[in-house]
Amino acid sequence: MSEAAAHTDRAGRHVPGASRLADVAPLAAIALVAAWHVPVAYRDVFRLPFLVAAITLAAELGLGAWAAGTPALRRAVGDRRFDRRAAGILAASAGAAVALALGVVLAFDASKAAIVLGPAAYVGGALVRWRLPVRPAMVALVGLVVTLWLIVDVQLVTESSRLYDFGVYLAAGRHANAGEPVYLDHVLTSLPSSAAQDPFLYPPPLVVPLRALAALPIDAVGLAWQLGLIAAGAAGLRMLGLGWPWVALLMLWPANVQGVQSGNLANLAFLAFAAGYRHGWTLPLGVFLKVQTAIPALWLVRERHWRALGIGIAVAAAVVLATLPFVGLGAWSDWLAGLVYRQQSQEALPFLYGMSLAAYLPAAGFAVLAVLATGLALVPSGRRGLAALGLASIVASPTLWPHGFMVALPAGLATTSAALLWLALGLGTRPLGLWFLFALGVVAVIRDWVNLRIPADATHPLSGSIGPWTAPGVAPRGDV
Repeated sequence: MSEAAAHTDRAGRHVPGASRLADVAPLAAIALVAAWHVPVAYRDVFRLPFLVAAITLAAELGLGAWAAGTPALRRAVGDRRFDRRAAGILAASAGAAVALALGVVLAFDASKAAIVLGPAAYVGGALVRWRLPVRPAMVALVGLVVTLWLIVDVQLVTESSRLYDFGVYLAAGRHANAGEPVYLDHVLTSLPSSAAQDPFLYPPPLVVPLRALAALPIDAVGLAWQLGLIAAGAAGLRMLGLGWPWVALLMLWPANVQGVQSGNLANLAFLAFAAGYRHGWTLPLGVFLKVQTAIPALWLVRERHWRALGIGIAVAAAVVLATLPFVGLGAWSDWLAGLVYRQQSQEALPFLYGMSLAAYLPAAGFAVLAVLATGLALVPSGRRGLAALGLASIVASPTLWPHGFMVALPAGLATTSAALLWLALGLGTRPLGLWFLFALGVVAVIRDWVNLRIPADATHPLSGSIGPWTAPGVAPRGDV
């Protein structure tokens, strides 16, 4: 696609200044992402890798500025036919070379060198394979964001809290096996000192498989659990219409890595949500994970998909009945009481709220906000409606951690600007920045993305498609 064609409106008219804006947008995104990470740039985990990333970025930007310069500058250097693909590959290769040189000079170990070399090699290789034109500044933006991801990922996977959430699940299974209380039966006055003391919050049917897992060797079952979470996350991204290269890259997103590192069920909830557009019966099953994950099931009512709703309810009812002999009716009342104690504990220990909006509102106000967000999310139909309900489930989360933002991906990926998307993903490397991805998703839903085709841009995960839950050249099941 020519540069002129890339800057036209819906009617095909050229938009004056659009080319200049498209050139400036990734540079502005780079500046914002870099500035957002300055406060943490001097922490031990960031110090040397951040220095290398900054110098690598400067090299890439220098090449990009030369290649995308004004016509007068290109004439001055005798380059009348500028090939963006070649410049992008050159920028990535130069970045890798600079990173390698600095890695040797600064005596980086292998893991730190890989942090910087990985993104450059990936982006450069992808450009060679895809043979698509791409702006050098976008190559630099993607490289910077993925570099920051990997720095955080290395920190996450080396933390001593690995499989903490899974430890909570296994403790619940051990308590059940020993005939001890599984759910919280008092208000917490101090933070739990270990996973075994952290309260279990999930419905009684999940206790049954956890009893079996608790009797297995922890190392083997922990590894299998994490591999299952990785597979669930990858399957969810594929359901959204992403190709395997983008699936591999987005699995490095720290919000996803944190969920896998802790062994949290978030990726299973994400898979049930992502699969819901094509296989609606998976949406009601979210009730077995967390209360707010059942909100997207309202989409089946909104779309009148009664058969899928009936199947989902039937499967959920079958699970409840099948597990009832093992847990008893009393477990359900204990679970509900435990949720009340947890809510009261959060008032005494605000840390337990995480990033939830409930931390800033009285209980009644938070309930009203959750109902309002859900009601507004039911207004749009089709894919937009399902993505909106994913956003509403974030608003309604009584506790919220970074992996809870996985369900914001469909709405965020619907944005037609690759620069804005990568800005959101870059800011989201720090937990507070995930709310920018949420806001971007809200804008995408309001814009009615089903009438907007994402430009053919090699740096957009859904390049050339009409948004999530579809693929280039593939029509969605039915948007209204």
